[in-house]
Amino acid sequence: MEWFSDADGSRKDRGPRGDVVSAAPGHAQPRPIGREQRRLEPVQESPIPPSSPSGARSIWRAKWLILLAAILAGGLAYGASHLMKETFRSSTIVRVSVAPGSSSSQDAIGASNDLSQQYAQLVTSDAVTERASKALGIPASELSGQVSSGTVQDQNLVRIEATAHTGAEAVRRTEAVADAFTSVVTQSNERQARQYRRTLERPLRSLDRDIGRMRGDIAAASTADRKDRLRDSLNLLLTERSRQAADVDQAVAAVLPAIDPVSRASAAAQIQPKPKLYTIGAAIIAALVAAQIAVAVRRP
Repeated sequence: MEWFSDADGSRKDRGPRGDVVSAAPGHAQPRPIGREQRRLEPVQESPIPPSSPSGARSIWRAKWLILLAAILAGGLAYGASHLMKETFRSSTIVRVSVAPGSSSSQDAIGASNDLSQQYAQLVTSDAVTERASKALGIPASELSGQVSSGTVQDQNLVRIEATAHTGAEAVRRTEAVADAFTSVVTQSNERQARQYRRTLERPLRSLDRDIGRMRGDIAAASTADRKDRLRDSLNLLLTERSRQAADVDQAVAAVLPAIDPVSRASAAAQIQPKPKLYTIGAAIIAALVAAQIAVAVRRP
């Protein structure tokens, strides 16, 4: 390296390529660029955690605990079911029929189906339950919550059901409610039919007066010819009255549906408790819960 002095007295050197490098005091000398490679430190990789067991493996490892939980839950449910009171249910069906009258049979069927849906709501009414409870000799409040009703496939059939803690009592309640329902509906319909009949029979009153007057004229007739003519007129009046009376009867019958029991109360069937159903359900639920706990516990 070649040194020389500058005008200000500072020492400078010339590099290999002729570049001037200052060598004044206080200045750090630049490090020459070499070919050595920078040393790289090895990268520390985080250890990979061992793979956690899958859900199926966790369940398999805890299979005996899961089985034990299912057995215990099923046993408890089976034992608890025998502590419950037995409940039986009986049912019967009542048919509602509307006479065709002046309408077609199809219209009568539709009216019967619609009327059955309305009557089904009357089964649980106070009028029916109070009458049935008197026949059974029990409080009406005890019977009201044990009676249900509905139509059979939206047809003109009303299903009446009653429940009790014994099969015989369930049958008795069902029959009493069906009889009370038939009586209440029939009496209500008969009252309405009587009012309707009085309205329709008003035109017959004038005919009755004419018939009575005609009979008096026949009795007072002086000749046989006059009596014969009056009798012919009387027969015409009687025929007209019979026709109008038949129309009234037909109209009243159309608004007076028939309520007929299809069958007596069926044999009672036990609806509660159901030990087998409760046992199986409790065992399945307990097994599922235990399996979820096993998976959650073994999860890292």
